[in-house]
Amino acid sequence: IESLSQPIQWKMQALQTASNARKLHRLRQSQSSLNEPSDDTDFTSMETDMSDVVALYKVLHDQILVHVLETLDFPKTMDGVTILMALCKAHVSSSHQTAPIPPTITGATTPATKGHSNGSHQTLSPDPLPKVTHAQLEESLTNFWHGASDRFTFLQPPQVAALPASTPLEKSQRCLVVIFSSYGSGLPRPEWFGSIHPIVTQLNTNHADLDSCVDVLQVLDPGVSWYTQDPGCQWRGYEYYSEEIRRFGDGYERIMFLGDSMGGAA
Repeated sequence: IESLSQPIQWKMQALQTASNARKLHRLRQSQSSLNEPSDDTDFTSMETDMSDVVALYKVLHDQILVHVLETLDFPKTMDGVTILMALCKAHVSSSHQTAPIPPTITGATTPATKGHSNGSHQTLSPDPLPKVTHAQLEESLTNFWHGASDRFTFLQPPQVAALPASTPLEKSQRCLVVIFSSYGSGLPRPEWFGSIHPIVTQLNTNHADLDSCVDVLQVLDPGVSWYTQDPGCQWRGYEYYSEEIRRFGDGYERIMFLGDSMGGAA
């Protein structure tokens, strides 16, 4: 479970590879590409989302969970990942969470015997499986299963992003655009890129004063809960997202909110 929150770079590389493959396909199929949306539109197509879903599954069964699947003799496929997650859910739903983990997963030793002075022997059992909560299991996958590196993506003009972190900037003259993502076609990801990016680029190019540039905060809900779920899985999403957006927006006097569908409901 802990490993799911670590190799985000594998995930982003896989999504970029999938995106490059789609672009190459559109180049080869120039006629049909006129009717196929690119990855740089406001909203992706179902084909794009399904392509990225396949990429995410591949990262899971080929990299992140490969040793677990091999140890359990599960297929290193989408089915293997699904079976593993189903068993994990069944495990956390049971009242007895003491089943041993295979040694290759935990590093625990196999059952052994310990001799006593009276000549008797006691069987030593492997370490019990650590208790895992529903919230931990849900967040471990939810935090991975979306089309970004995090729930929040903060974008600034290149000339601002290149400045040292200690450089003071007056935010009161700047504008922050907060964009809430929708459910999409099944895989939440940053949206409105096609419309917002050229507008923000033009505005930031026309403003020589760095204190007057436009920043963008892209927000998504990987739990597709209409922003009611938080990372702790306590259904405190409104509090969580409100607090985070206030933190990002601190100091801005001009903040614009944009969203569609689930994003509009936020």
